[in-house]
Amino acid sequence: MEQSIKQYLKTENDLRKILIGLAIAHLEPTHHMNLEGLMGQAERYIPEEQMEKLREGTERVILSIADSFSKAIEKGEIRPIDPNIASYAYNSLLMMGNIKKADGTPLFKTPADAAEQIVDILWKGLQIENNTSK
Repeated sequence: MEQSIKQYLKTENDLRKILIGLAIAHLEPTHHMNLEGLMGQAERYIPEEQMEKLREGTERVILSIADSFSKAIEKGEIRPIDPNIASYAYNSLLMMGNIKKADGTPLFKTPADAAEQIVDILWKGLQIENNTSK
């Protein structure tokens, strides 16, 4: 999975498209799961060594995505921001894609809908301010 993500990051230049594509790829196979709960339970059954490898892999993916944020900053596509914080924020927002309402229905209609809305929340926070009244 890590290699697939890194390959995808090399083929796409538009950060917003990258974020949406990665979100869809993450959410399509997991949209019916409670990932946060699943990971919490998995920690009890998976050996610590395996959990550490999972955490390290996740960290490498987050750093790869942070590199895409850095490139977008250099191109003026987004405002200057700490790329690591932006990457962790994106990763955290992805967890919303698996949320179910109290009645058990998904918060989002489809993984693509979730990806669009999640990236939109992040994207609006990354936009360069165009306020001329300053």
